[in-house]
Amino acid sequence: MQITLDRDDLRAIVTEVLAEVMAQTSTTPHQQLLTEPEAAAVVRVQAHTLRDARRRGELQFHRVGRFVRYDRAQLDQWIKRGPAPK
Repeated sequence: MQITLDRDDLRAIVTEVLAEVMAQTSTTPHQQLLTEPEAAAVVRVQAHTLRDARRRGELQFHRVGRFVRYDRAQLDQWIKRGPAPK
């Protein structure tokens, strides 16, 4: 079976699929998700410091598949709160 599409049909299909994918994966404009190395550079700490804070529940994070991402706004709040009491 062979399907024939003209250029306009193909363009419409691609546009629709891209719109669906973008709607499913886009974040809100104020949400900037960073990788662990990016987040560590932003807040000027070692990556293990972020991991430790995450494991202690001091720092919120997101999982994207198997990867950890940090929200820039959450990092800013974490820095403003300062070190956790021991």
